[in-house]
Amino acid sequence: MNYLAIDIGGTEIKYAVMDESAEFILKDRMPNRMRSVNDFLEVVETLWKKYGDDAHGIAFSMPGRIDNKTGYMYTSGNLGFLDNTDAAGLVRSRISADVSVENDAKAAAWAEIWKGELRGVDDAVVVVIGTGIGGAIVKDGSVHRGKNHSAGEFSFIYAGDPGMPYSGKDTFAGRCGIGGFLNPIAKAMGILPHELDGFKVFEWIEKRDELVLKVFEGYLRELCRQIENIQFMYDPELILIGGGISRQPAFLEMLKGSLDKYHADHRSPMAKPKLATCRFYNDANLVGAVYNFKQVIEGRLE
Repeated sequence: MNYLAIDIGGTEIKYAVMDESAEFILKDRMPNRMRSVNDFLEVVETLWKKYGDDAHGIAFSMPGRIDNKTGYMYTSGNLGFLDNTDAAGLVRSRISADVSVENDAKAAAWAEIWKGELRGVDDAVVVVIGTGIGGAIVKDGSVHRGKNHSAGEFSFIYAGDPGMPYSGKDTFAGRCGIGGFLNPIAKAMGILPHELDGFKVFEWIEKRDELVLKVFEGYLRELCRQIENIQFMYDPELILIGGGISRQPAFLEMLKGSLDKYHADHRSPMAKPKLATCRFYNDANLVGAVYNFKQVIEGRLE
């Protein structure tokens, strides 16, 4: 039995045909140019007509506060046009197929629980570093959703001065998303932010550029502060770091070194967080979307 998995992000749409064991039969991506519900449905219909012949149904991963049992989206992140929408119902109205919808970071956590670094782990946290900070809390080997389906929405944690007006720049997302190091490094190097990406930053880091290292170490200290806060609040066995930056071999090593120093400097009597990177990287949302489908639609746990 195969599945059509679709991961809708802010800038691109990833899709794949996968089998029951999460093996990829085919995989591709396209730019996300959707601006309306109709655009969304047209993209889904096109993919289903092309790849749905042998598929049991469609497994979605999308941003937002989502009830994965019903496929209802209370919010939809940067998509916007799917706020307060029965997304699964909309798709079923156009396509005769079973449909499941899961939040992208929670899908990433399901992937790690099913086939990755969280197999056999009871309590864990997944932190996905991207434009914002995606997150998921794993409790007793399952993704914890919270009363309002928003457990693990770390992006909104405020990290600024409580006496100052609220600013998105002073949230966990603002300080520790990729803009938290790209923007100050671009400024330090005298270039525009859109001229810089993570690959170039790590080229400079590998060459031991002193200015870049100084700025990036400041970014890591802020990230360590929030990782320690998560450890204090939940005391997980493991904190997994995901997102494109986690694929850089130097990143986890640098983060662990910064965390060692941060933990020692603060003389914390609490356990030091144990860190690892997600196994599935950019495929995590697709793999987790399929596992969510297997649970919600088929009622199967593996």
